[in-house]
Amino acid sequence: MRQFTAFIEATGYKTYSERRGEDKTWRSPHFDQTDQHPVVYVSWEDAAAFCQWLTSKEGETYRLPTEAEWEFACRAGSTTRFHFGDDDTQLDRYAWYRNNRGGSTKPVGQKLANGFGLFDVHGNVGEWCSDWCETDYYRSSPPDDPRGPSSGTRRIVRGGTWNSLGPVTRSADRTFLFLPTVRDKCWGFRVARTIDVPSGRPAP
Repeated sequence: MRQFTAFIEATGYKTYSERRGEDKTWRSPHFDQTDQHPVVYVSWEDAAAFCQWLTSKEGETYRLPTEAEWEFACRAGSTTRFHFGDDDTQLDRYAWYRNNRGGSTKPVGQKLANGFGLFDVHGNVGEWCSDWCETDYYRSSPPDDPRGPSSGTRRIVRGGTWNSLGPVTRSADRTFLFLPTVRDKCWGFRVARTIDVPSGRPAP
């Protein structure tokens, strides 16, 4: 949440919930939060605005990951239900979810990371992706690095949350059909950075 606070302080941006005068916002989700917790009650539009600010600030291109990129990062080379295997009795070691949540989000990075060094991909908060939602898109999508439909009305959330049952936190689980203005106590986001690779050279 520290990075989102910096964005708000630098720009004066008001989230969708704040503009509507709602009681529950990223500042006041009705449970305790610190700078080490993931931000919640942010809409897709709020998350996209953060990415635009960070891009301008850092001089690099930051954005929400595509759904395919998110799952690739979550799996970290695995083909099992979870990045650590198929045994959901091990989930407590890697994720905050309904069985161990304690009623709210938790500070990031307290559980074990996946093979790419990423934390909390199976729980804590669900994360907005850049894609528009089209239920049968993957029937005819490109096999490599699909970018999602070119238009639509609803967006995708990936990853389990602190309020999810264990099976819902698996790598392939999808939550979709949400308007870009929807916000929730269980949803936040993480960003991807676009790296320009010179022609003919493999990405690092």
